[in-house]
Amino acid sequence: MPVSDRDKGFRALFGRLAGAKGLSLTVGIHGPEGSEPAAGGGELTVTQIGIVHEYGLGNAYKKKPGGRSFIRAWADENKEQNLATLAKIAQAVVQGKFDARTGLDRAGLLFVAQVQKRIKAGIPPALDEKTIAAKGSATPLIDTGQLWSSIRHKVSTEGEQK
Repeated sequence: MPVSDRDKGFRALFGRLAGAKGLSLTVGIHGPEGSEPAAGGGELTVTQIGIVHEYGLGNAYKKKPGGRSFIRAWADENKEQNLATLAKIAQAVVQGKFDARTGLDRAGLLFVAQVQKRIKAGIPPALDEKTIAAKGSATPLIDTGQLWSSIRHKVSTEGEQK
């Protein structure tokens, strides 16, 4: 009696799952956008300005707030929702709707939009009246829009520069 091998989709599933190995998604200020000089930042780059806002100035200026986290706080506040989004993407990859890189790219676009929305809504603490008068807006982290528009996502493979 001859033996037959019927593949009911396992090879394709295995290929999709193997394609996910080593992939990662980051959301923040990456590469070329981050190395640009920050508008009004003197010698600082967009990445450096982002770091100051994200983490604050530390003990050097005790009068200043501890920062306005726009990435970490968003991730903490949306942890469950983000995990649910990634679970839906994993399910879609297993079902063959798209590959893992495409799924992570879609998640990245969504996450960037959420971070930018959080920034536009205003991150406490409120700005000083002098700062508002100087820049013409009461929204922290948005002056020229350079920082806001530099927030991107990147899907990387293990070993690639992030």
